[in-house]
Amino acid sequence: MPTAATASSARAQTVSLQVIVTGDNGRVSVSAGPDCDITQTRDQGQSCFYAVTPGQEVTLRPAVATGFVGWSVFECPALDACTIKVDSDRTVVATFTPTSLTVVREGGDPAETVTSSDGKITCPTTCSSSQFDAFAEVTLRASPPESFDKWSGACQEAGSAPTCALLLSGDDVVGAKFKDAGADPDIIPPRQRALLKVVIEPQGAGTVKSSRSRLSEAIDCSPVCKAQFEQGEAVTLTAQGLRGAKFAAWRADGRSCTSAASCRFAALRLTSVEAVFQFRCLVPRVVGLRLRKAKQRIAKAHCRTGKVTRKPSSRKKKGRVLAQRPAPGKDLKSGAKVRLTVGRGPKKR
Repeated sequence: MPTAATASSARAQTVSLQVIVTGDNGRVSVSAGPDCDITQTRDQGQSCFYAVTPGQEVTLRPAVATGFVGWSVFECPALDACTIKVDSDRTVVATFTPTSLTVVREGGDPAETVTSSDGKITCPTTCSSSQFDAFAEVTLRASPPESFDKWSGACQEAGSAPTCALLLSGDDVVGAKFKDAGADPDIIPPRQRALLKVVIEPQGAGTVKSSRSRLSEAIDCSPVCKAQFEQGEAVTLTAQGLRGAKFAAWRADGRSCTSAASCRFAALRLTSVEAVFQFRCLVPRVVGLRLRKAKQRIAKAHCRTGKVTRKPSSRKKKGRVLAQRPAPGKDLKSGAKVRLTVGRGPKKR
């Protein structure tokens, strides 16, 4: 019979793969275990979890022929099978369309309403619709505005404003409380929590920071980092280069993050993002250095040593750099050449 210590050791040797399915009729086949069905998250408020060996490759496939929109991880941009190496705890969201939006309204007066800009939601008469496109932008308005108290759920960040602009993340639920309500809206199913992973490429080239999540977690990292966010949150990622590197692009889903150094997206749309940096040649000052040392400093600055010209000099300056082109401080493409003039000592008589 396994002891408690044995069981604890076994748990330590596995990592967790969380799979979330969103959409009206989604289902995903997972090589690590049974299928993950939309009923797990939409109807039961639960994610699918799989215990796998660290470093194990897991393949996920859409098990439904139509409606699949995409995966939430940068490793899988195509709309077919997704294989990822689960080297640590990971979250993958499989999005199907159409998706649903539900408003849970709490108010004592039937005249207090919440409506969507497209007319699909007119609560308290019609408080739910499953005919929204995945990742659609929806505006909800509470009326009368002077009677409205606050939003919760997927519109939490809108606070007490009577209007909420929402980017659907999949089967979203919004709470709308009016001032005469006796209780807060009961959000069912509860918001899913997803682990966001950021990878910096190449390692050490930069940093990425995020806004703080509702769970009081935030990303502040290099080269790999994670933080938990709640469904419906609008997360902001900001990248900054280090040691001569400049931010080039986000490798993500192609819709949320592109080339801007600061990126804002819905938490369940992306659960892994790669921040790509490119090194620049920041021309160092090498005048006065011996040639070998100058070449080392040029290489460290992501430049290359160009033509080296020898010129008569004093005995003291023999083998040292007398001049350089371009001048120090120039910001050039990685691998740009720096031409040097090096002293060869006094002329022979």
